[in-house]
Amino acid sequence: MLLQLVRRADLARIRGIGTVFGLMLEEVGVLEIEQLAEREAHDLHATLRDYNVRERLARRSPTLEEVEDWVATARLLPILITGDSVATAAD
Repeated sequence: MLLQLVRRADLARIRGIGTVFGLMLEEVGVLEIEQLAEREAHDLHATLRDYNVRERLARRSPTLEEVEDWVATARLLPILITGDSVATAAD
């Protein structure tokens, strides 16, 4: 459970990913910045839109531009969380 909270906080480093969009990302399998960086923005946008239409988690789905920004930012950020571990200052 602690790792889940750490992952959520890590994703929140990206502007625009708050609680609701963070939960949407989790539900579609994006748990870490590293995973977000590997995604294609257009495909992820479509997946998030379809998920939100089905589940109605958010009032609106993220726009393609928002998802493009998230992916671009994720590709620039240092990776702090990988798999089941958290990088430390000594890493």
